[in-house]
Amino acid sequence: MVVGASEDNIAPPPSVKALMELVGSVDKEYMELPGGHISLIAGRGASRDCWPHVAGWLAERSQCTEEGRRHA
Repeated sequence: MVVGASEDNIAPPPSVKALMELVGSVDKEYMELPGGHISLIAGRGASRDCWPHVAGWLAERSQCTEEGRRHA
């Protein structure tokens, strides 16, 4: 998963999206959200817009079971 921010001046969306071509996996996704470099992951909308999607994407690909979580 590659996540970009539409108003990011540090890692502009075209640079971030270019990572998709470098990822060897066929299971990949690009997501672009509004905001800047820091607000993408720490802004007031991050817990609503970014993190649930990232967590869901990872959870779908995780082999961790409920039993495994209890032992971690």
